[in-house]
Amino acid sequence: MTMVTRRRTIMEYVSAELLIDPEEGLDEHEEILASGRIDSMSVMRLVFFIKDEFSITIPNEDLVVENFQSIDALDRYLRRYGHD
Repeated sequence: MTMVTRRRTIMEYVSAELLIDPEEGLDEHEEILASGRIDSMSVMRLVFFIKDEFSITIPNEDLVVENFQSIDALDRYLRRYGHD
């Protein structure tokens, strides 16, 4: 799976399943946590989605705001740890 495909898949999931107000759309650089577009329970759902969809387990110590603040930040985290 390419980086673009993974990013698009994550964006589609977040838009369809997690956004509190999905009609507003989603930008990959938008700070979805700080803006309140998703909450902490949504982050956990996203972690399980990533595990199921991409076979990537995110360790508890990496469950920090910086890694989930935007789709772009999450994708950078996954690439940094060799999940290209």
